[in-house]
Amino acid sequence: MHGWSSSLASTAARPSACHSRSSSRHGASAVVSAQLVQDGWEVETSEPKTDSGFRVVALDDDPVNVLKRHREQQDADREEWGSAWVETGMLFTQEDGSWLHPGKLTDLFERLVAASGLPPIRLHDLRLGAATLMLAAGIDVKIVSDTLGHSDTRITRDIYQSVLPQVGKNSPCAPRTSARQDICLNNTSLVSR
Repeated sequence: MHGWSSSLASTAARPSACHSRSSSRHGASAVVSAQLVQDGWEVETSEPKTDSGFRVVALDDDPVNVLKRHREQQDADREEWGSAWVETGMLFTQEDGSWLHPGKLTDLFERLVAASGLPPIRLHDLRLGAATLMLAAGIDVKIVSDTLGHSDTRITRDIYQSVLPQVGKNSPCAPRTSARQDICLNNTSLVSR
């Protein structure tokens, strides 16, 4: 797969991120290098708020395949629109290539949630849920913090402090009350009976 530049829009409540995606034999990644900032209904591009806002996010095969199909559809749209195509460099755009307003994504997400019959959830809650799942899966808080673009792990710890005790309790290296003995080595639980 060839590398390509793109921009990913997020929610109206949060800045959106611009990504440059690349792949190698080690996997694909998205590089956050800019953001869309919404003020009222106006949207502008800017650099991330802090140096940690510039970050690399690993992508597995599923999102890479979805993004590849999306890019192929966008290339077909570009050809169909011809000289009327608006070249923004964005990955997620209107049909004519112009910016896809973050508020429109939020509206679409809310309609999809309502149609699904699931309890209401904000688009930003997906970010919170992903971070919670990463921590619950035992991903180091530094990696979670870097993925989220937090400038310090203390920010991540403060936000997710209610999750962290449960994560520690469920860790394979947590103390056991059973008769077996667990030996913890590099976050791997070795059980001896």
